[in-house]
Amino acid sequence: MTNMELYALANARKGAEAAEKLDDVIFADAQNHNGIYRGKFLDIDNEELSRRVQNGFEDLYLGDYITRRITTTLPDETVKAENVSLMIAAFNYYYNTGDTALTTPHIILIPRNQGFATKAKMNETNTTEGGYLNSYMHQTFLPCYAASLKTALNNHVLSHRTWLSKSTNTSTPSMAGAGLTGAANAAEWATVDLQLMNEVQVYGTTVWSSSAYDVGTDNRKLPVFDFITPVQFGRYFFWLRSVVSSTHFAICDGVGTAYYNYASHANYVRPLIVFG
Repeated sequence: MTNMELYALANARKGAEAAEKLDDVIFADAQNHNGIYRGKFLDIDNEELSRRVQNGFEDLYLGDYITRRITTTLPDETVKAENVSLMIAAFNYYYNTGDTALTTPHIILIPRNQGFATKAKMNETNTTEGGYLNSYMHQTFLPCYAASLKTALNNHVLSHRTWLSKSTNTSTPSMAGAGLTGAANAAEWATVDLQLMNEVQVYGTTVWSSSAYDVGTDNRKLPVFDFITPVQFGRYFFWLRSVVSSTHFAICDGVGTAYYNYASHANYVRPLIVFG
């Protein structure tokens, strides 16, 4: 073998070793997966998706999505059947957070477009009394979809502990400014199966949020939104869980603008799901 051939072989071996080391990092570390967007349709079942999550997020990347058929009995007893596309928005987002630590490897799934077909109110009237934790949305509407998603995802929906606003002082000036009055003034740890995103998770910062009680453990932008806009796959208004004032909650509107709406208005519902 000539010197040139030996040199080429040595370089090829170095390249293979480097590629193997890179694979070890990419396939095993959540933070590396949080930096790669692919957006591929995953034609796999729930057990295979779970296996990949538990196996170092094997061949899973931000924006990758699945489609599931869900049948939900709504609070008014209406039965709604629909197809929902759920995309990966983060890897191990809640790892080791909460007053009881979540240590199971997981991905965050969110609806890829507007969310569920049925719009819903945050509350029956224009009030944020009770914060997000005690809202109609969290207490009554979302549990209906949590039940149907647990069935559709073969019980791979992980409950986790998170810090949610539980009351509002109606006379406190809101941190949102603009002359708005009313701010979340207390929060508590809660076990959740399904919850709305807050402003930080979508925009990377607070915009119209009323106080620090609107943030809690949801204090980092979901990595998928470093690559796409919140309305990338459809121009829809959807609720966020942040209190804005005594009468408003935050929204992402149909052109991608951070804004707010009266609590009794019906908007699309686009929650996050912890899958493991």
